[in-house]
Amino acid sequence: MIVAKKALQSELKVSPESLTARIRGLNELTNNLNSYLKEYCMSEGFDRLKQQLETLNQEMTSKVESLEA
Repeated sequence: MIVAKKALQSELKVSPESLTARIRGLNELTNNLNSYLKEYCMSEGFDRLKQQLETLNQEMTSKVESLEA
C-alpha cells in the first residue's frame, strides 16, 4: 500500500507532457512489436507451421492406410 502511494506521488511530480510522451512512446513500441510479430509469423513461422502440417498429414495418411488394410 505504501509502495503504491509512493508510486502515485512520483507520478504527480511528472508533467502531463511527459506522461503523454511516455504513452506515445509506449504506443509506438507496441505498434513496432506488433508489426515485427506479424512479419515473423507470416514468413518464418508460416513456413515452419506448413512443414509441420505436411508432416502430420503424411503420418495420419499412413495410419489411416494401415488401419484400412
